[in-house]
Amino acid sequence: MGDFSLLLFCLGGLTLGIIVSFSYILILLILSKILPFAKEEYSRKFVHILSSNWWFICIKFFDNIYEPLFITCSFLIVNIINYKYPIFISIKRTENNSLGEIFYSIGFIILVLISYTIGDLKIGLLGSLVMGYADGLAAIIGTSFPYKKFYNNKTLSGCITFFCVTAIIYRFITLTAQINLAYIIEIILVSLMLTLIEFMSNKGIDNIFIPIFSAIFYMLLV
Repeated sequence: MGDFSLLLFCLGGLTLGIIVSFSYILILLILSKILPFAKEEYSRKFVHILSSNWWFICIKFFDNIYEPLFITCSFLIVNIINYKYPIFISIKRTENNSLGEIFYSIGFIILVLISYTIGDLKIGLLGSLVMGYADGLAAIIGTSFPYKKFYNNKTLSGCITFFCVTAIIYRFITLTAQINLAYIIEIILVSLMLTLIEFMSNKGIDNIFIPIFSAIFYMLLV
């Protein structure tokens, strides 16, 4: 009876948002294993891209920093363990010495700290979606259609994809902004700068730089 009471107490500490968060990531991991991806890398990018949608759960369920910080730190611990002892292959990079999945979790921690401290969750939404969709789709397009390869396996097709997706995300987040020449230049500059940051990064470090600089650009311009 004592053990059952302890279990109920522990479950009572889990809010709906925490349960939804862990359930969502678990569903992604399961789908990445059972869906017939043509390449193992596509399975990893599937999780990489769609896990960025977790920020919408943040907006819906969390009005304080503690719960999302607990979740992101939990993801970091899981990724560190998975790096040493691969359990979830779909989130483990195949490149040697790449800490991308660990940096990805750190990137989310950075976004949580900045967004909830400033009090604007759109900061995190921008960084999260760029880190997930722009980076993930750029990698898929870049490897599927490797037009003009640069250093570190970067491609022109991947860079163009990253730029275009980032511009779409920025417009989505600043949907109420009036469209004029200054705003168009703003979108181009932000998208170009983040594309250059991603281009110059290697071994997954862009998963830290993109959240930091996207937050800086958002706070300076929006």
